[in-house]
Amino acid sequence: MRIRRGFSEVLTLRNPVTQELWRFNALTMGFIMFLRYLLQMKDYIISVKYPDAVIIISKHQWIRLIQVYSAKIVLEVFGGGGAIWGFSEVLTLRRPETQEFWRFNASVAAFVFFLRYSMQVFDSLIEILEDGKVEGARLQKEISLVEDDRGYSSLESTPLMP
Repeated sequence: MRIRRGFSEVLTLRNPVTQELWRFNALTMGFIMFLRYLLQMKDYIISVKYPDAVIIISKHQWIRLIQVYSAKIVLEVFGGGGAIWGFSEVLTLRRPETQEFWRFNASVAAFVFFLRYSMQVFDSLIEILEDGKVEGARLQKEISLVEDDRGYSSLESTPLMP
């Protein structure tokens, strides 16, 4: 059995009494860094595919993205890896001598599902970007400026503004 050591143990902060506290701290920091990674990935991918575009995501859209994709990562990514792990035990394929083999297989399956998950997040962000472009074009058309005979700009009459 391998013993894993972290920096909290190097500093002698982690011991059997404080182990759960440090586990919670590590999971919290890991989650924050994972969210940061996803945001950086979003910015990079969009800048490559749409170099001159700026994506603006409303508060409502952020809430919806988090609701949908936090459930998807648990159900589809972690669930996919867990299904391989659990089903290998149900079929009695996973035994003490084959445990590491099945751990690797479950990790590979979870990674494949994570790639799929990342592509779904990217597609949603591109959809938000394209919807924003369509809405911007519609507003530009609705509110177009024209110059009157005295050189002043006034709003052109549109169906929304008589």
